[in-house]
Amino acid sequence: MLKKSNAFKFLIGTFVFAVALMASSAFAAMDFGTTTLREGSRGEYVKNVQTLVGAIPDGAFGPMTKAKVATWQSVNGLTADGIFGPMSMAKANGMTTPVTPVTPGSLCPNGMTLASNCTVAPGTTTTVTLCPNGMTLASNCMSAPGTTGTTGALMGGAGSLQTVDVLSTYSNEDVLEGSNDTKVMGFEFEADNGSDLAIQNVRLEFEMTGTGNTRMNKYMSNVSVWQGSTKVGSANVSEFSESSDVYSKAINLSNAVIRDGEKSKFYVSVDALSNIDSNDFNEDWTVTLESVRFMDATGVVVTDSNTGDLGQSVDFSFEDLTSSGDLELKATEGSNSPTAQVVEVDDVSDTTDVLLLEVKLAAKGSDMTVDELEFNITPTGANANVIVKEYMLLVDGKEIDSIAAGSIVSTATGTILFTDLEDDFMVKKDGSVTVRLVADINDLEGTFDNGDSILASFTNANFIASSVDDKEGDILANGDRSGSVTGEAQTFYNDGIQVSLVSVDNSSVTIDGANNDRAELIIKFKVTAIGQNAYIPALATGTSFSTSATATAPSTVQGVGYGIQYNGVAADATTVTSTTLTSTADEETNSFKVDEGSSETFTLKVIVQNDGTPDLSGSYRAILGGINFGDSDSATGDFVFTSNLVQDYKTAYSVIVD
Repeated sequence: MLKKSNAFKFLIGTFVFAVALMASSAFAAMDFGTTTLREGSRGEYVKNVQTLVGAIPDGAFGPMTKAKVATWQSVNGLTADGIFGPMSMAKANGMTTPVTPVTPGSLCPNGMTLASNCTVAPGTTTTVTLCPNGMTLASNCMSAPGTTGTTGALMGGAGSLQTVDVLSTYSNEDVLEGSNDTKVMGFEFEADNGSDLAIQNVRLEFEMTGTGNTRMNKYMSNVSVWQGSTKVGSANVSEFSESSDVYSKAINLSNAVIRDGEKSKFYVSVDALSNIDSNDFNEDWTVTLESVRFMDATGVVVTDSNTGDLGQSVDFSFEDLTSSGDLELKATEGSNSPTAQVVEVDDVSDTTDVLLLEVKLAAKGSDMTVDELEFNITPTGANANVIVKEYMLLVDGKEIDSIAAGSIVSTATGTILFTDLEDDFMVKKDGSVTVRLVADINDLEGTFDNGDSILASFTNANFIASSVDDKEGDILANGDRSGSVTGEAQTFYNDGIQVSLVSVDNSSVTIDGANNDRAELIIKFKVTAIGQNAYIPALATGTSFSTSATATAPSTVQGVGYGIQYNGVAADATTVTSTTLTSTADEETNSFKVDEGSSETFTLKVIVQNDGTPDLSGSYRAILGGINFGDSDSATGDFVFTSNLVQDYKTAYSVIVD
């Protein structure tokens, strides 16, 4: 018989061993699966739950087990509903992590608190309870700690999908070769009045129903699912299972939540290969929404394959990019393309970086690569290669090619073709680039004369002669190139004038019922002298009278020239009863003097008077045709300035009634 002291020590030792054994057993790792367990569930997972809560482990989840689960939930701070869902599993897994003997303060072996599932250190003010997958319990194990914009907890009780409708918006869609995220199917889910729903996955089937290649990976690389404008899931084509040429995959979704009583639209998109065999274009494919798996607020997970339009298919096909009709490269005039103007040049030094033309190229339907670009050059006076030393091509401000003018243009009119483009250049789909043609102009000495000019254009013929490929490397068809840009003349002077329009005015003066009404037509313009003083003869001469918007330039003995455009009875020199030219410039004996580098305003006023012979009832306007100027005070000038006057320097019409 043992002594009392030894017996006591034995009992104490046995108790400690038993407690340790119980702790070890209670905290042994247990597997509860991932599916919510409730009354009616059966299997090994149910046995583990019964063992945890102290019920008979017979593998049948009955009323007694439900009551035991509810008691266990209440003790552990959970909703005591008797359903063993994600939150209960998370709590149980936190308890069943293998541990060493518990240290004071209920700490895990890693020093974290048991209450936080071993994730938070003692003394930490914020406790974040995590699920076994690392997500937060507060989000029903769907959102990571610290994630912004998460869906939050599902609210409500038991729930299901009320409706599933396939959207008619997407049917028989054409998927362009090489395109990404082209939508081929749309559907709408509605959560019933009872619970928020988290859509966990959708099962899709793809099948080629035409006569071409039946392999999915010969047409597309990726399939994505969108909730509204947010991509919530995707899968590579290699992840799809194939059976009898039907490809299927349950694509898992992330944070795809539908709130109680609300509807939400989902879409299926595909990424098309860029090298689809030409024999496989326009073959019919179908995509079918086979089933949807969702979880309600109680944690119950349901796979639904019967509600509404589940099982319905939608057709789509793949289309060759070059024959789709969706390709276009459009040319329009750039916002900074120069108007007709005088460019001051030097008689001994070259003038660099003179802008001749600006073109905006915009792409639709595909990225476009430009390998060669052609322009048309029209000189006036000397040949283009005499005026220009070098042409440069700039794209979005960067020079990508240059051509010595003498090696390209040797006649009065010609084209320049840029072929050595630096890395070519690309116009992105739905984007644009700005192309600028600039030139270095030769010095005036011994090459060309004051008043010679260059006009650059990008015509439709130039566009067709240029080399452009779509993103698949196919040549862009002529019909997919649209637009043209006609430039305006850049006129070169080292000694001369620059002219700008100030204003135009017109008025109809009615006197009485007799044939004596008149039209008063006024054009104001500013003259700037460059290189030296400029002298404008103080004369104004009507040089043309026509129904067309024309005005003949004056000769060097005629001063400022204008034309009268009429709609009605012809006006002529006898019906122009008054023509005056005034200026803010100093008036010399025969001319107005504009000092070098300064600007002066000139006013041309023309009066067309009706005297009844003939009756000038009709409408009339004045058009400035040219400005004669010289380098000394004389009624005879040296040059006649005409740049862009007829196009822009004109009044509105005045009406003569009587």
